[in-house]
Parts: sequence; C-alpha cells; structure tokens
Amino acid sequence: MTDAKLTIGGIAVRKWLCILLAACVALSLSACRGRDDAQQQADEPAPEPTVYVAQPIEPDPEPEPEPTPEPEIVELLPPSSFVMETNTNRTLWVSYQYPSHWETVYGRHTLCYVEPTTEGTEPARMAIACRAQLSYPSDAEMEKQMTSVLDKIEERSDSLTRGEYKYGVGMMGTKGFRQTYVAQVNGQEITGYLIMAYVNNKIYLLHMSAPTDRYEALSDVWYNIRMGLVSLT
Repeated sequence: MTDAKLTIGGIAVRKWLCILLAACVALSLSACRGRDDAQQQADEPAPEPTVYVAQPIEPDPEPEPEPTPEPEIVELLPPSSFVMETNTNRTLWVSYQYPSHWETVYGRHTLCYVEPTTEGTEPARMAIACRAQLSYPSDAEMEKQMTSVLDKIEERSDSLTRGEYKYGVGMMGTKGFRQTYVAQVNGQEITGYLIMAYVNNKIYLLHMSAPTDRYEALSDVWYNIRMGLVSLT
C-alpha cells in the first residue's frame, strides 16, 4: 500500500517537475528573446532629429506714393468780357457791383469777392466793410483807421510797402481818403488800393487788389466797382 502511494505520488511529483521544467525553459527563452530585441534596438542607429529652419518673413512692400495731382488750370477772362452784377446788402446797407463770375467769400461784416484762379495763384479781389461812427471823424481819425487796416494786411503778407495816402477820391457821393500799397504774398507781388469815406454815420472801406501784372488791366473794373457802391440810407 505504501509502494502504491509512492508510485502514485512519484508519478504526480514527476509530472509537476516536468511542468515546472517546461515553464522555466519558456521563461528562459522569453528572457533571451527580450535581450535579443533590446540588443537589436540598441544596435539600430538613433533616428536623426528633425530640424526646422525658420523661413525669413518677407516685409510688405512699401506702398508707392500717389502722384500729386496737377492743379486744374483756370483761364483768366479778359476784363473786357466781365459782366458786372448789382446786389444789395442790408447788413452794410449798401448796393454794390461785382464781376458776376467772381466767387463769394463770406464774412460777418465784410462783403468779399475773388476772381477764380489756378490753385497757388493769388486772385484779384474786392471787399467792402463798414463800421458805425456817430460823429464826423477828423482827418487824423480817418488816417488812424486806414493805418489799422494796412497793419492787418501787412500781418498776412510776407512784406508790404505803403504808397501815397491822399484825400479827395470820390466814393458813395462824397470824397474819401485813399491809400495804395504793394505787398509780397506767397512769392507774388500784389498791388492794392484802399478807399475810406464817411457816409450816413458809417465809415465805409473799399479794398481792391490783384497781382501787379494784372492790376492795371482791371482798371475799368475797379472804376465800376467804386462808382457802383451806393449807400441805402
């Protein structure tokens, strides 16, 4: 009975020993395979790193400057073709004449018209202004007023040379004082003519000017403007 148990037990022991031996062999083979894979991976060269080269950023091209437009050339009309237009103004209480194609420059207490010209060219112009004066001004007061006007014109000019100051020029049915001048404005020579007269408790001022090379050609226009200025009171 004892031998049978040992035999049976021996058979069982030998069976388990075989199984254990097979497992050890399998583990050994697996370990060897792992070492072989590791060795193979170690023997393989490392992959080259990917190098990214930054591309230079091209700057935006400089915009080409827009060409400066050429000024529109305005042909000056010959003074003989001027058409004079009559208008009235209740602020200054006057009726006056001006060339119909001249452009209006609005002011609070001044009537002003300028001849259309090419940009950059000083135009011919006329202006009418007045201020209240209850008492008749002395000659000294009138001269002081005229000097004040010339001072303001000089401030807006590059230079100014004052001409003759004289009494006795007719305007608005009376005699007034006149003053001439020659100024440099934006590199151009301008000739100007001022007349100041006292009418109906107001001192009226008429200012006419033009580039010197055109001033004399406008003499008939200046005369019509001066003679067409009439007080409404």
